[in-house]
Amino acid sequence: MRDCVLNRTLIDRTTNQMISNRAPSDYMAEIRKTPGFPFDTVLASHSLPTGDDSPFWSDDYDAFLAWRQEHLWQEIQR
Repeated sequence: MRDCVLNRTLIDRTTNQMISNRAPSDYMAEIRKTPGFPFDTVLASHSLPTGDDSPFWSDDYDAFLAWRQEHLWQEIQR
């Protein structure tokens, strides 16, 4: 159940089809290279980890869930 809540964000159909079954380190790197795209700003607006130590770059799903759980909990408390 934890995965169902923490691993959700709203994205359009085109983006969903583009990422398909690829690893986050693969599709995030591709998106990050898009000229003029405010990558960190967009990720932060979805409560997703940014920066070079983001679990996306190591495809560490458990670390991503832990990060997101803590971040969303902080947002709820705020």
